[in-house]
Amino acid sequence: MQNGADGGNTAIVNLYQRASTTPSAISTSTTYTFADQSLSPLPTGWSQTIPTDDGNPLYITSAIAYGNSSSVTIVSTKWSSPVKMVENGLDGESVVVDTTTIEYKSSTSGSIPPSGT
Repeated sequence: MQNGADGGNTAIVNLYQRASTTPSAISTSTTYTFADQSLSPLPTGWSQTIPTDDGNPLYITSAIAYGNSSSVTIVSTKWSSPVKMVENGLDGESVVVDTTTIEYKSSTSGSIPPSGT
């Protein structure tokens, strides 16, 4: 009985960008290294971590890295079209909540519920 071929490395690679409008699709190739999950060069304007909120919507693009070596080239056509992942909503309305305090008195026979209003 012979052993089969070694399996390949696989990773879903996500990139993030905050922008007021949908960013352009990635138009360059980049190299993904499986060991440290890095991209080189990182496509302009994109980040491997979610950028700090600057008031703009957050966009995401993804690609699947697959190969039998320690790194692979992801060509531009393998990246998904950028889509809006999340954006800030409108501020909610302020509301006043009626806070009524109910006090219970202790006695030797247990708690006594309040009387009256």
